[in-house]
Amino acid sequence: MGRLNVRIENELEEKFRLKVFERKGMKKGNITSAIEEAMVLWINATPPSNDEIMLKNDENKNERPVE
Repeated sequence: MGRLNVRIENELEEKFRLKVFERKGMKKGNITSAIEEAMVLWINATPPSNDEIMLKNDENKNERPVE
């Protein structure tokens, strides 16, 4: 069995732990199970094409911050 040691933003970790608790409860191994599920979904997801990435980047450049 593999092991990963990663650093993520605190806010992302808190949101993830809350969702795991809401969906699976507080049981040993639930966070590991949820991370494995997320990894499988990410691996099996269809990656966006280069055109889609460029379009998204252009859209983000055109957005102006709300003042």
